[in-house]
Amino acid sequence: MVCSSNNNHGGDMNRNNEFLVTITRRDGRIQTMTGAQYNATPPTIKKPISLAQKIQSATRAMTSKFIDPPTSVTVQSIRLAVCNGCEELERDSDPAVFGYCRACGCGQHRFAALTFKATIARSTCVKNKWCDADGNPPPAPPPAT
Repeated sequence: MVCSSNNNHGGDMNRNNEFLVTITRRDGRIQTMTGAQYNATPPTIKKPISLAQKIQSATRAMTSKFIDPPTSVTVQSIRLAVCNGCEELERDSDPAVFGYCRACGCGQHRFAALTFKATIARSTCVKNKWCDADGNPPPAPPPAT
């Protein structure tokens, strides 16, 4: 995320004398907000996925790929629709590949393509957004304490 002041209103202030901050997000979107809004926005801290977690997830998914039947076309469509609205989606130039997830850390190869992952029954979204193989929504996150 890149921050800068906004000079559109004669300096760093808007018409209500509020400091303006312009943010360029990783996906290229630009957002302008007041300094108070910016300070009230908690920073997003991305916790890296450990190598052990990646190995465990990949093993579970590949085992499922060879043992379980593929997910239905409906489940695949639901999963890819969720990915389509996610800020972690990195589109591929090949429409058949659809894209890759930056959050999971799987990289960019044929087994990491979302169109491939969506077919795997036990494949999950690291952000807990995907439905299961039967089309059931993801479990609710635990209540904050």
